[in-house]
Amino acid sequence: MRPLWLSVVLASGRARIALVVASTALVSGLLLVAVSIARLGNGYVRQPLLGPIADPGTRPGSVLAVLLAGVPIAPLLDQCVRLGSAAQWRRYQALAVAGAGRRDLRRWGAVETGAPALAGALLGVPVWFALRLLLGDALADRGHGALVPTTTGPGPWALPVVGAITAYGVFVGRRAAVRAADSRRRESRPPRPWGPVLLLLALLTLGRAFGVGVPPARDTDPWTLAAVVLGVLGVATSTPWLAYLLAGRVGRRTDSAPTLLAASRIRADHGAAGRAAAAVGAVGLTLGVLGVFTTGLLDLQNQDLAYYVVPAVLVGIVAVLALAVITLSLSLHSIEATLERRREMSSLVATGVAPRVIEAANRTECLLVTLPITLLAGVVGAAVYVLGTPVGSAAALGGLAGVVVAGGAVWLAVQVAAGVTRPWLRDALAPDNLRTE
Repeated sequence: MRPLWLSVVLASGRARIALVVASTALVSGLLLVAVSIARLGNGYVRQPLLGPIADPGTRPGSVLAVLLAGVPIAPLLDQCVRLGSAAQWRRYQALAVAGAGRRDLRRWGAVETGAPALAGALLGVPVWFALRLLLGDALADRGHGALVPTTTGPGPWALPVVGAITAYGVFVGRRAAVRAADSRRRESRPPRPWGPVLLLLALLTLGRAFGVGVPPARDTDPWTLAAVVLGVLGVATSTPWLAYLLAGRVGRRTDSAPTLLAASRIRADHGAAGRAAAAVGAVGLTLGVLGVFTTGLLDLQNQDLAYYVVPAVLVGIVAVLALAVITLSLSLHSIEATLERRREMSSLVATGVAPRVIEAANRTECLLVTLPITLLAGVVGAAVYVLGTPVGSAAALGGLAGVVVAGGAVWLAVQVAAGVTRPWLRDALAPDNLRTE
């Protein structure tokens, strides 16, 4: 006889289970790598490591960079749980009719997502081991600097990592269960501008580190790391607020049907779209800073440029991979939002709206959510780096190039997401969806 918890997990569908396991395994593997680097301590080590990891002064920044690489995957988990929410709503309503209370449904949702999250967190150990073989032992054997330490591992800290990821999965599952159990729950309240507040705190912290208006700190590293964390969190939490604000202004001034439809959809469900694209601002911030940094390297003479170039290239690669993950998150959001509104979409087509208008509205919705915050974050990152470091005038052009690259990459990612979701959109526009169940 099948256990009850296994029946609960399998009821959500194999596709969603696989996505939850895959996303949590990636986050777990990255966290274990960060723990392995942190366990190197504060001194120099005798193993061949990449310069920023081997240097005790830049090692905390390397740990932070690995942690930030896992930030885009957290919204992906939320979108994985939302996938199939229409079927989940029917299941939970049937359970409620059968006598299940809200507490029972929350437990159901916690098990439904928490069990796959636990499996993915445990699979993070093989992921960490594979990263150690590919980016640690393989590079060290060839005489290159390893990205993953080969003499230290996560050790007992693997248990807190697995527990934290499982707890996050339980939290996401419980929240989804509450949302599915109450069909009247809607994110109708305007988002509050907590993101700009965090960005202001980041600037004040950075000013404290470098003595802007106040005496400079003796040790600038903790203040700089705190400013980076606050800046990334501020950019991420600014996405729903900025998307909601721009959608309102664009909707009042446009005479384009796709733009008006996109603005209305963002205003009606700004939270889900903002969470799906929350990390895209961090990509813009990274590429803006990276443009200034790589341009400034050209002014260096008689120095080992490889010490700086290799980490910069790695950061660029990680930013591109993060953009791919964000694109997948946006694709999942677009799929679910379209399937939830299949009857309304079919009604629009039946009344004479061309399918290409709705396709254009989907693309415009994604662009309104992602492109402004990406460009703004890129400009802010480049400007702060130019003003805070002694770089040449060409560095400003490099920062502008980084912003352009970030904007172009996001535009391309949105086009790819629209192409991926086009088959589901066509199915949602079929006349058969007008039939009553």
